Amino acid sequence: MKKYCISDYIRFADLHAQALESNVQNLNTMPSITANYLKNPKPITESCLLDAAVLRFTALQNMIGSKIFPIVIELLQENDKSLLDRLHTLEKMEYIANVNWWIELRNLRNKLAENYHDDYESIANDFNQLMIQSKELLVFWTNFKKKIAPLIKQ
Repeated sequence: MKKYCISDYIRFADLHAQALESNVQNLNTMPSITANYLKNPKPITESCLLDAAVLRFTALQNMIGSKIFPIVIELLQENDKSLLDRLHTLEKMEYIANVNWWIELRNLRNKLAENYHDDYESIANDFNQLMIQSKELLVFWTNFKKKIAPLIKQ
């Protein structure tokens, strides 16, 4: 199995970020996502955009949290084992602004992965939250890459 380095993970995250940004831009041209909107059959392009946005958001959030954060922690010569410990270290060193914000992203990622069946109200709420948090995640990713660049060059 190929062992990836941080530059590979950054490249993968960039691909997810670019696709997510495109999805968000396209979703902004669609009608508001409401329970009533979701109850009615959608054109395949709208359904694909919604699915792709979920996929890219979850992939980007997961790539940063499970692959890149641990390497950054290692480069900072910290020994944090749990995700929460890593997040607190990254917050203390000002690589992330707020631990709770990252946990909210992760919780949304987990909710989006669940199967709601016909709870259209919850789905609509989560999609609308996805639109907001996708934009936040994209801004975070751009700024985070700048902050970790000196670590990677060492």
